Amino acid sequence: MDDEFKKEIDKAVDQDAQTSEYLSVTCFEDGWPSSVLKQNKSVMAGRGKLKQKLIEACRFAQREK
Repeated sequence: MDDEFKKEIDKAVDQDAQTSEYLSVTCFEDGWPSSVLKQNKSVMAGRGKLKQKLIEACRFAQREK
């Protein structure tokens, strides 16, 4: 059954998947990161999925000098 499945899936899928990754980092004046954004996108046959992760510095957690 495994061989039969592989043959049928190869007939049904005639395009390769395309993936892309994006990374953006913004920093405070002292060089420490203030935010980090990471995106991963996968597209196959015109349909896709986007995963996004955003990490931001919390201003309440920062000590003042």
